[in-house]
Amino acid sequence: MLPPTFDGRSACSNKTLRSLRAFALDERGNLFIAGGFATSIDFGGGLRSGSANFVASFDPTGAYRWDTTTTAYATSMAAQGGRVFLGGAFSGSVDFGGGVRSSPTTQGGFLVTLSD
Repeated sequence: MLPPTFDGRSACSNKTLRSLRAFALDERGNLFIAGGFATSIDFGGGLRSGSANFVASFDPTGAYRWDTTTTAYATSMAAQGGRVFLGGAFSGSVDFGGGVRSSPTTQGGFLVTLSD
């Protein structure tokens, strides 16, 4: 196996990428990453501005597939069959697409599945 080469497409400054908390590969070789950013970032699908947490996906060649932002932050991740499973925490309320969920305490946990 050849060592990976850096082509610069995945680079971002430390002022932009706040953290990379979790990553996973599915059986097709697609990469999923989760973390947080400050100011702005572009994974390949257009500029995201502000400060948020993200989940992004890239194909086996490193080409952009999709990304999404959220107020929740993922701390664990697994991928299989075009789905990504995220676990983590959120404060206040969050909406993953199935309606707003609120935490009865200062911080709530979540387990959610995202599909292609």
